[in-house]
Amino acid sequence: MPSLFQITKKIFAMKKIILLPIICAMALFTHAQVNFQSLKWSDAKEQAMAQNKYLFVDCYTEWCGPCRKMAKETFMDSTVGAFMNDRFVNLKMDVEKAEGPKFSLKYRVYSYPTYLIFDSEGKLVYTSGRFQEAGDFLNTLNQSLDPSKQTNYKGISYQFDLAFPDFISQHLEDRSYRPDSATLFSYLDQQENLLSEVNWAILSRYGTDYPRYREFMLDHKDELVELYGKNEVGRVINTKEFERIDRSKSFKAHYDNAVNNKNEKELEIALQLLDEDPNPQTPIVKIVYRIEFYTSTEQFTKLMDLFDELAASPFGYQLHPLFNNGCWGIYEKCDDPALVKRAVNHMAKAAYIEEDSYAELDTYAALLYKDKQYDLAESTAREAIEAGEKTNEDVASTKELLDKIQKTKMVITSSPK
Repeated sequence: MPSLFQITKKIFAMKKIILLPIICAMALFTHAQVNFQSLKWSDAKEQAMAQNKYLFVDCYTEWCGPCRKMAKETFMDSTVGAFMNDRFVNLKMDVEKAEGPKFSLKYRVYSYPTYLIFDSEGKLVYTSGRFQEAGDFLNTLNQSLDPSKQTNYKGISYQFDLAFPDFISQHLEDRSYRPDSATLFSYLDQQENLLSEVNWAILSRYGTDYPRYREFMLDHKDELVELYGKNEVGRVINTKEFERIDRSKSFKAHYDNAVNNKNEKELEIALQLLDEDPNPQTPIVKIVYRIEFYTSTEQFTKLMDLFDELAASPFGYQLHPLFNNGCWGIYEKCDDPALVKRAVNHMAKAAYIEEDSYAELDTYAALLYKDKQYDLAESTAREAIEAGEKTNEDVASTKELLDKIQKTKMVITSSPK
């Protein structure tokens, strides 16, 4: 492959009439999308200050659908790109990796995508979220630059490394960890100021589960709004939100009991609780829990029957991540050839709904291997690796699968007939 130097030398050897359009095209491409920089948080703040620009942070996760949609559509829009590159230092923050967990805890990022806008001195002045079309997003960005629309978050310091207790360090290492009530009470009940930045981060994440802290937050709502902004405080201590938490705890109790006892009647009771909180996503959430239930209890025939119904529904294979999760359970835990074959047939469609769907292609390749379709399994594994490398996924497990497939084929080829 020719080096970059060789390519550049060849380009400059061309006539100007050819070179000029190339340079113009390169310039247009440079400004065709948002220039997200790979910087540490401290370096991003320094650059924003040096360039006297605002700092834009896109808080996302790899599994977040709206985040991927923003990346593929809105952030690729040329008008959005030109606007943001001119006015912001742009940074992406995966809240589950590197500095991300600590960042999300300090700025209380609980939903994805979340957009945080900081002034040139590194002070948070505006927050927004959800998927937004290019036009709507430009309106959001213009508002974020309007001092009359910005919020003075008095309770948020410039300091990034806050003095969190030890159980928060455990949370940063394991996002699924939650402190038990004894740990939480032992810490919070000794605090003189529950309104401090550290303690509000803890209260807003864990305190809503406990009546004593709900009451405290409601009693100090005005003070909290003064410190942390109306939108954030309203999201955390809204009375309806507390009611949903109570239903959520009841749902969890019924659902856990359903899984532990393989009891579908208990599952139906749990799912009925979801209907008490009207939400456009409720039908999909109920499907997610049914899939999880059948996978956890290894009721794979019912899981495949559910997938047959889902494939024939208006949702179809657009819900490919759900097919992927359930079919991966088939690969890991089910040895029934007929059920493996049914899973293969579903993933043959689900894996190609979106271009370069690494996770789905990986699952499809694994199921093909289990179904002894070794040639197709090998080509699909290669396809998954290529897709994963395009999006900077960790493809080590797929490479191990590919190696396993190739060794199996060699054994079959070398075996006496």
